[in-house]
Amino acid sequence: MDSSIQMRLYSLSKRQFVLVFFTFIAGFLLSVFTGFAGPAIISTTHVNTSHLSEPPTSIASGPFKFFSPVLSTFNQQIWLLANLHIQNPTGATFGQPFQLSVTMFAIGEDGAGSAGLSVHVRERTLLCHGQGWCEPIVVLHLGYLEYTKFRVSVSFDGLQNISYPVNDVQFEFKTYNPVFTQVEVWFRFAFLVATFIVTCLFAHTLRKY
Repeated sequence: MDSSIQMRLYSLSKRQFVLVFFTFIAGFLLSVFTGFAGPAIISTTHVNTSHLSEPPTSIASGPFKFFSPVLSTFNQQIWLLANLHIQNPTGATFGQPFQLSVTMFAIGEDGAGSAGLSVHVRERTLLCHGQGWCEPIVVLHLGYLEYTKFRVSVSFDGLQNISYPVNDVQFEFKTYNPVFTQVEVWFRFAFLVATFIVTCLFAHTLRKY
């Protein structure tokens, strides 16, 4: 008796098998279509240091003072990257260690900076391959966004007297696209509802046993 019940529980008719197969294929194709036609995952905001309201004292050391874009919880996380352009006529590859200082002032929705100043000092290495722009440097990364905006001040120490001088610095804020986050939330909710419905149907089929 036990073996017959077990066989009936785990057996599918051809119709049920085809239905499960096409459901899986439809879900897979829907995910692929959303990935191609959906919004971009990462949103990038560029900061041109030549247009700052407070010009830096030195292009090689800073300080560079600017504001982040307006943020929300849908942005999830934020990265700040620094891109340095050097005068390297020989095209040589080199690395230069230096000290990075970041000062942040968090600004809430009411416009007040209730969190005060937060200072971070880190060791970084500037890696350059040939002429032009060097590899991006991660200035900061916040895994949770508690405030709507930040005022940032970035300084470099150790790049003033290198063999190949720095002649330009550009910053990039990278966050998750809020539209992508909304699509992600709705997808999770839809699959949660679908899982609940399938579980209820499966539990209903077990009532006969």
